[in-house]
Amino acid sequence: MNCSDHPDREAVGACVTCGRVVCAECKEALGGRVYCYTCSLRVPAETPELSGRSSDTNLNWFQSHLNWTMILALLGLSIPVVIAAAIGAATDSVAPVVVIGMMALLGLLMAWGWALRRRNRSLWWILLCLFAPPLGLLIFFYLERRSDNSGGPPRPPQSRITH
Repeated sequence: MNCSDHPDREAVGACVTCGRVVCAECKEALGGRVYCYTCSLRVPAETPELSGRSSDTNLNWFQSHLNWTMILALLGLSIPVVIAAAIGAATDSVAPVVVIGMMALLGLLMAWGWALRRRNRSLWWILLCLFAPPLGLLIFFYLERRSDNSGGPPRPPQSRITH
């Protein structure tokens, strides 16, 4: 019997999923089972023992908990900003707040960038995460202010009960 993709080559096995016969070059052995190339791509990544892929047991805590890493980076880097704000308020100086705030923002961007790269996400997500919520709040407050300033004196609420 010959390979399905290479008719001039002898088959060494059959795919356990689709049954196609495969040669030594086309054979994908995962977890002791024979697959064709197409079916080997469909083997779930959640089952490392079947897929032949390594499990994530050698990751440290920060690598296996990326969401918490991003939250801890935000909390940890906001502490110096609060301390700098207290120092700035006590000395009537803005310089410590600006310098430490910029350093904390740079550290936050580096931590979030690392976490996003580990998730195979684009770094544009940082801009989306940083600027979308404040932009949404600005739009909300602008529209709220615009509806309050209609140009005339406030009207009393109208009763919905009719006689």
